[in-house]
Amino acid sequence: MSYEIYVVSHKDNRMPEGNIYIPVQVGPAKDDFSGFVRDNTGENISEKNPNYCELTAQYWAWKNRKADVKGLVHYRRLFSKGKRMLGASLEKKYENVLDEKWNQGAIINLVNKHGYSFEEAKNLFMNMWLYANGLATLIATNEIKIEEQEILVKLVKFYKILVKGE
Repeated sequence: MSYEIYVVSHKDNRMPEGNIYIPVQVGPAKDDFSGFVRDNTGENISEKNPNYCELTAQYWAWKNRKADVKGLVHYRRLFSKGKRMLGASLEKKYENVLDEKWNQGAIINLVNKHGYSFEEAKNLFMNMWLYANGLATLIATNEIKIEEQEILVKLVKFYKILVKGE
């Protein structure tokens, strides 16, 4: 299973390191940013960027990328390792960005302590991580109201679906 996280930006900004991150340039900039792909290639709705913002990149990824699992973040709102970083310097924030080394440690833990193959552990980790972050985003943006206990129930249920196919 392949994974990509698209980091959407209309500015030529620093991007997180790691093969999982794909910088995507959106908006009307005349120059191409070095190391970025553009949302105005292939099948796209780039011209709607003034109204749809980063969703033009999401559409572009859906129509043009082959990854099995696709994630999307804004260039100033990156997935982190869980530390609170309000008021921290930009350098400190980048030290906290979720990276492949951190992923690797969690995956190895699943292999060593729970008997999964490396591929099974990687798939389980990434699917749980994406589900948990998606759920957290819905809660943080007040899209859903949910009690703390219900979050645990949802995570356990999703885990069972992934592991046991329930």
